[in-house]
Amino acid sequence: ENGHRVVYQSGALLYEESLSVASDEFRMRTRVALRAWYALRDKAALLDPFRHGLFSWQLFTHKWLRYLAPVFQILVFLSNAALLGSGSVWTVLFILQMLFYAAALFGYCLRGRNLPMPLSFPFYLCLLNGAAGTALVRFLRGEQQVTWTPRK
Repeated sequence: ENGHRVVYQSGALLYEESLSVASDEFRMRTRVALRAWYALRDKAALLDPFRHGLFSWQLFTHKWLRYLAPVFQILVFLSNAALLGSGSVWTVLFILQMLFYAAALFGYCLRGRNLPMPLSFPFYLCLLNGAAGTALVRFLRGEQQVTWTPRK
């Protein structure tokens, strides 16, 4: 907004461990997403491609679309369910979706343990999108979170 730019540094590394308790991770991700929604609202002028060029596109694709992912996830599931019976491809895709969500649910049941990738990825993706969806609902209700408890 002030004309500064972000410079890519290929050698920069960041390691951030997820919280060990899923409910703590969910709360933290919800808080971060809720703050992001307010920042996106407050800085909506940055979406003007005539003033901010490529940055406006990056902001839209990397923030807006990321925090809208749970909406898209629900729409894809409902669309696929509505298309059942319209061809075998939709049945196969629906079965794959159900297997994905079953793996996420199984990962949820085993949370707190060292999950193998086939369970940890679906579980963590659903946790992230669930937190983003919760934040979106809270944002649309006008709720804010002004207190924060640091990571444990």
